[in-house]
Amino acid sequence: MAKARAASQLVMCVVLLALAVTGCSGHRERVTSGGPLACPRCQGDAAMPMDVGKLGTYGAANLQNHGQSPVVLEGVAYLHRTPGFLLLGPIVAKNSGVGLIREFPPHQLRGKLNTLAGATVRPFHDIEDDLDVLVGVSPLREGAFSYSGLKVYYRVGRKHYVVTFDEGVRVCAPASVPLSKCQPPASIK
Repeated sequence: MAKARAASQLVMCVVLLALAVTGCSGHRERVTSGGPLACPRCQGDAAMPMDVGKLGTYGAANLQNHGQSPVVLEGVAYLHRTPGFLLLGPIVAKNSGVGLIREFPPHQLRGKLNTLAGATVRPFHDIEDDLDVLVGVSPLREGAFSYSGLKVYYRVGRKHYVVTFDEGVRVCAPASVPLSKCQPPASIK
């Protein structure tokens, strides 16, 4: 019994030491909300019926860097995502012109697409500096599936930011569902 307790205490000490050494002791890098990609008036949503397993592309956010330095994208989080919904990407493209279409990736953008992580958004001077976030969508079964917003994580130099876009999408399966019964998700604001 005493040996088991001593072994248990030793394991606990090793775990605590490992957490302290790896920086997992509660001290985290600060992430600031907003920043140069902030778009407080951005709001949009879309909906589309499609068949189970078919792919579509949603133009999830249009990024404009209103700062002086380049922005480096790190990742996204989908808000209020329902189960049964496959999301692919995200990918990025300059001036994609994509709203919600029934293909992924968009054939007209082949050769112009990049992964989001590590992509750079240059300071905004004109529309050519925009970068669009594109998400592949596919229903995995019959029903209605959605997310209501998108958080984009990025950095400028060593400072980390997150910006929330009130732009959601819903897909309804099968494709025979009337558009009147496949409404966009509610705003997150």
